[in-house]
Amino acid sequence: LNKLKLYHFSWRLILSKAQLLKNNDEFTDREKLFVLSELIKFLHDDSVGEKSFNAMLSSWLELSKEFGIGTKIRSSDRRISEAASALVEEFSDIALILTDHLGVNCQQVSLMTNLFGKNLLNDPL
Repeated sequence: LNKLKLYHFSWRLILSKAQLLKNNDEFTDREKLFVLSELIKFLHDDSVGEKSFNAMLSSWLELSKEFGIGTKIRSSDRRISEAASALVEEFSDIALILTDHLGVNCQQVSLMTNLFGKNLLNDPL
């Protein structure tokens, strides 16, 4: 089991992708379309639980306050990675919300990668 990679897909991501498939008429088979529609109904149900990111961690607030008063924070501070992970999750959720509203697949672009796929850290400005 140590060699097995696990991936987590949020309910919100699955719901958004399912709605895109349905709205773009990706299925001509009525049975597949019915199953997809039932999946969408299920994912809309409150019993599924939280479907989207809804709160930044307390470390985000702590860091914001400390930065605001000029506190020097070490890059090794665990709160930095926690806050960065939460921010990436927030950006992912915003991309899903845009996907739902616009009807096209919206994805976040890494802060370290530009639209052409080049690593900004290695490129001169």
